[in-house]
Amino acid sequence: MIHINLAVILLYGMLAILSRKHFSKYKKTDEHFGVVTSLFLSMGYTVYHWIEKYYPINRVCERLRKVQIVPQETLRKLAEDYAVKNAAVGLAIFFVCSLASFTYAVTDECRADKMPNIIEREDYQGNTKKQDIYLTVDGETLVYELPVHPMEYSEEEFIHEAEAVRDWLEITILNGNTDALNIREDLQLPERDEKGLFTIEWRSQNPDIITSFGKVDWDLLSEDVQVMLVARVEYLDYFVLFEFPLILRSSSDDIKDDRLHMVRETLTKLEKDNRSCVFWELPEEIDGVEISLGREHGKKSWWLFVAGGALCIGGVLLRRSRLDEAIKRRNEELNSQYPDFVNRLCMLLGTGLTLRGCMEQATRELSEDSILRKELLYMVHELSTGGDENRAYDEFGARIGMPAYTRLANRLNQNLRTGTGDLIRVLEEEVQFSLESKREYMKKRGEEVSTKLLFPMVVLLLVVMLIIILPAMRGL
Repeated sequence: MIHINLAVILLYGMLAILSRKHFSKYKKTDEHFGVVTSLFLSMGYTVYHWIEKYYPINRVCERLRKVQIVPQETLRKLAEDYAVKNAAVGLAIFFVCSLASFTYAVTDECRADKMPNIIEREDYQGNTKKQDIYLTVDGETLVYELPVHPMEYSEEEFIHEAEAVRDWLEITILNGNTDALNIREDLQLPERDEKGLFTIEWRSQNPDIITSFGKVDWDLLSEDVQVMLVARVEYLDYFVLFEFPLILRSSSDDIKDDRLHMVRETLTKLEKDNRSCVFWELPEEIDGVEISLGREHGKKSWWLFVAGGALCIGGVLLRRSRLDEAIKRRNEELNSQYPDFVNRLCMLLGTGLTLRGCMEQATRELSEDSILRKELLYMVHELSTGGDENRAYDEFGARIGMPAYTRLANRLNQNLRTGTGDLIRVLEEEVQFSLESKREYMKKRGEEVSTKLLFPMVVLLLVVMLIIILPAMRGL
């Protein structure tokens, strides 16, 4: 691989020298692109020069025309630059990869020469892996797969580790029992140690009472019984035996229950002895049992945290609903004012005013708190500062964002372009259309009101039915 990468790097060097000497139009632009960028652009131009007759330049021009509005000569130049940059990027990426491959191959070869034949095996819990071993005989190299097993304990190490397993088993087998001398529940007998290295087999000296799985037949116990459990801990060819003496208690009542019963009797006696006191104090501990009133101090803070989060979300939703309501009121107001506004424009045009003068006069006649007046003031101010009238009407309709006002702005602009001779007729048609739209809007609002009144009507009907039914039921 080293030789292949070295050949590629040499080819790049030859291409760079050839490009800078003959074909590159970028060799005098280092100050704009940088030395490395200019070099790869030169190489890209050389490659493009070689494949120019096969390159689909016309298709690239068609695609670039969709994003570049330039003459045909400039478009072809842009297409060539596009092809050169593509070639330069491809060459740069391939060169970096080849250089990295060459560096890695050389480093790996040097590391292989210096490193001794050391094989690393996995830890005790690891798995067996395959290691390729290269065997060279008379110039011929063969590969042998050597199984490499994980680390293993010696006999002395096994005995030492088994002692730690014994300590772990003394605690694990209890399974909730207090100690080995007070067994009142079934045992837990694991089949492997914590690390999973040693196999554990169990044998009970009295299998009728306790099995090798730790299950106790409590019905057979009429008195306390001592049983010996033997654990055989195995690892490879080594094993060791551990004995665990146990005492199975015949009583099914737990000592904990006895202590709790005694504590309950003590609390009952304390309550009886202090019945003459308004306040009386409990001890903090009775026979090792902690006494408290069960106050959950963290519960209130948790609920406050949840309530705070809910209030935050509710506040955001409330502000959003208020904004939606304000937008709805604004649209309703503008919608209700639209017929009067168009009618006023039509009347003012009939008096001989220009369209701009009609807008100014309509602005003055509207109430000061009207949303439409504020929008018109913004437009009139734009016109008074030298703004284009067509553009002002378009922006007026876009700012309001309602179909009726947008349609009006479009019709006004159309008449301004073609002349204002029939503008009055256009506005009269718009007045008729707006009145019909207003009637449809009011009809829709009436249907919404009737739907909203449906629930109160149902509630009133239920109240009337209760007034009639309750006296009749009492009479029965």
